[in-house]
Order: sequence, then structure tokens, then C-alpha cells
Amino acid sequence: MSEIIFEVQEDELEGGFTASALGQAIHTQAETIEELRVNVREAVDCHFDDDEDDLRALLLAAAQAYVGSATIVDFAVTRWRHARPTVTHLAHCLATEPIEGTTLVFAGDAFGDSKVEGAALSGLAAAEAVLLSR
Repeated sequence: MSEIIFEVQEDELEGGFTASALGQAIHTQAETIEELRVNVREAVDCHFDDDEDDLRALLLAAAQAYVGSATIVDFAVTRWRHARPTVTHLAHCLATEPIEGTTLVFAGDAFGDSKVEGAALSGLAAAEAVLLSR
């Protein structure tokens, strides 16, 4: 499934928000929209747990362009199910103004998108921020 549409409702009497997937038995709630966004991702991940063989095939296909004719002898799939950011930021990284010539840059899966691709793009954005601060 490539797209899931959620209906989001605000509880005007008690506060907070609820989200229900259309056509799927996925429901969650939160006090704020930002918390709801995180809870929706977690609920979807819990609902659709990719089959290990399917995941291996996807990873091998994605790696093929990088390994060329080399033979992959072995690899492992490691899931960090409970290591998800609780708050995400739309920017790919956060850089402070230079303080005594030093810029502090925050990056990772809490910036941009909370998946591996988001973490990689965040790292690239952080590197660019460091280079621009010089």
C-alpha cells in the first residue's frame, strides 16, 4: 500500500485530536497536531509490519546499483522500532548562529522525515550548514 488517507478531527469540547485511516483499522489520538503526526506514523508502522523476506528483497534491489557485480554474501535487517523521534521538525537540520566562531548543528531522523532517507538528507544539510559557517 503506497498511500493511506487519514481523517483528522479536533475534539472541541475536551481538546486534542483523533485520526482514523479511511479503509483501514488504524486509529490514534493526541493532544496536539504535532503529537498526532508522530502517533499516526507509529500506528501505521505497527499496523503494517513488513515481511522480513519482502524487506530483504527491497533492500537488495536498492543496493544493487551501488554494489554492481559484487556478490553480497550476508546482511542483516535491524529494526529500531522504539527509537523514533517524538517531535519532528520540517527543516532538514538546525544550525545555531556562530558563537565565538563555532556553529552547532543538529541533525538526524527528527529533521525532515523520520525515516532513514530523512536522516541521510539531514546529514547532508548539516554538512552544508557547517561548510557555509566557515
